[in-house]
Amino acid sequence: MNNFIVTVVLLIIGSALFYINMKKESTLTSNSIVQNINAKQLKEIIKDNTSIQLVDVRTQLETKGGIIESAAHIDFFASDFADRFTDFDKEQPIYLYCRSGKRSRRAATILEKKGFTNVFNLVGGYSAW
Repeated sequence: MNNFIVTVVLLIIGSALFYINMKKESTLTSNSIVQNINAKQLKEIIKDNTSIQLVDVRTQLETKGGIIESAAHIDFFASDFADRFTDFDKEQPIYLYCRSGKRSRRAATILEKKGFTNVFNLVGGYSAW
C-alpha cells in the first residue's frame, strides 16, 4: 500500500513538473518572430549565399563531431553568450543551430530580445544536417 501511495505521489509531481516545463516553453515561443527552418531549406540558403550569418551554439566538445562550413561558434553556455553577438547585423537574417534544435531555439529567443529581427532556428539541429 505504501509503495502505491509513493508511486501515485511521484506521478503527480512528475506530471506537474512536465506541465510547468511545457508552459515555460510555450511562453518562450508565444509572440515570437523566431522562424523554424529545416536542413534542406538551410542548405539551399547556404548554396545561394556564402556570406550568411550562421552560428553554431553547441559546446566546443560537441563541435569536434563536425560543424557546418562557414558557421561561427558561440557556446550557448558561455557566461558572455548574449554579448558575443555585437558584431552581427541585427537587420540581416541570422541562422542558429545546436545538436537538436532546442538550445538554438532558446538562443534565438535571446537574440530576439536583443533586437535581432530575422532569426532562424534549424529544427533538428546538427543531427538533422
